[in-house]
Amino acid sequence: MTTPPTGPAYGEGVHYHLPRRVRGLRVRVVATFVVAALVALAIALAAFTFGLRQILTSSAGDSATTEAQQVAKELSTTDDASAALRAAGVHTQVVQVLDASGALLATNDSHASTPLARPAESTRRTEITLDGDRDHYVVVTLAAHTRSGAERWVVAAAPIDHEDTIVDTTIVLLALTAGCLLVVTGWGIHRVVGRALAPVERIRLDVERIRSSHRPERVTVPATGDEIERLAITMNAMLDRLDAADASQRAFISDASHELRSPLATIRTLTETDPEPSESTRVIHSETLRLQGIVESLLALARADDDALALTLRDVDLDDVAHTEVLRARSASPTRDGEPVVVSADLAPVRVVADGERLAQVVRNLVDNALRHATSAVRVTTRVEDAGNREPATDRDGAGRVNERSDDDARGTAVLTVDNDGSVLDAGDREAIFGRFVRLDDARSRDAGGSGLGLAIARAIVQAHGGTLVAEESPDGWCRFTLRLPMG
Repeated sequence: MTTPPTGPAYGEGVHYHLPRRVRGLRVRVVATFVVAALVALAIALAAFTFGLRQILTSSAGDSATTEAQQVAKELSTTDDASAALRAAGVHTQVVQVLDASGALLATNDSHASTPLARPAESTRRTEITLDGDRDHYVVVTLAAHTRSGAERWVVAAAPIDHEDTIVDTTIVLLALTAGCLLVVTGWGIHRVVGRALAPVERIRLDVERIRSSHRPERVTVPATGDEIERLAITMNAMLDRLDAADASQRAFISDASHELRSPLATIRTLTETDPEPSESTRVIHSETLRLQGIVESLLALARADDDALALTLRDVDLDDVAHTEVLRARSASPTRDGEPVVVSADLAPVRVVADGERLAQVVRNLVDNALRHATSAVRVTTRVEDAGNREPATDRDGAGRVNERSDDDARGTAVLTVDNDGSVLDAGDREAIFGRFVRLDDARSRDAGGSGLGLAIARAIVQAHGGTLVAEESPDGWCRFTLRLPMG
């Protein structure tokens, strides 16, 4: 098994910028905690507030009951309600004496000129307006009898605005404290979850960096002793298995292709040297050429997979390569409804450092693919992208090439496009078309559809040059393949 790479321990001087998905996971974890904590704190705060209010209200009610009992005691010694109130010495609360019918007999507050409660009414919390101020009171009623035995009712009202202020202040302070705790705890959870996910993100980055299975890169195994470490070990074991399977497959393709070369060359020689070839011989010769092309393509792909695609780099005029392929395409242009496919060109001078033969193979594959799928026309263009103040030239020869070259050709990106007016590739097929043995035109014949290796080889060669090859749609709705190569 390949030894996993080593590096700094997680969290030691290494900072990972988590992608949106991971950040979203952290946010969801923190949001879930905050919502749950808010619900729990709201319930706890409501219960605490209710209990505190009940305790303070009960305390005020007890105080009012004490005052009412003092007045009732004084009433038992006299028939004068006002004298009983004065004798009780009540000053902090509002106390009234009512007769059995509920009529007001006496009060210690001139502003309380109406009965505050009915006889035998239970203790309650209410709002009372005295001297223009509307305040909260706890009202208590207590039965009493005068010295002569007359039934009386003592009503005592204790103000509880101070208690309400205490409750409101407590609610505010508790809410602020809970909010601060939530912020600090949420930040802490955000940090903890981020640190817990950092190894996972590093594993993801390592896997993303591994572009092919036969390369020795492996996932860094964090020394965490938990599921994340086991995940990294399992990931490396999987990569080792993929590496072994890929190496076996590549070796088979390479060996088989090499072994097929000799018998195919023999068959080709026999069919080409037959002085009077029959129809069967001509078919065998045609199929042998086709099979030789497939074998050479498989060998080229195997070398590209091994990063062993030999390139002889030199200055190459991309427009000259395109010009040659355009002339070849015009001479062998297929017909559609009795009319040949028109091959046009608009070739600006573009020079790149590349392998001329490999680059010609790429352009040939692209043009042949366009000819197979065109309805009536194929268009080939070359240009320099982001090439400074390069002036566009207008003097072109018969193949559409610009006759003058610009010194700015050594800068920017070389771009070659090959368009055809056939069906545009669906967005989901524009990457799949570069797969090996992929043929999206199943309804076509084998000869018309190709082997399905041309575009795969073209992309492999382009990538070996550090360029890109993509399928697109042109502004006028044609199917387009765009090649980009660095210049200089």
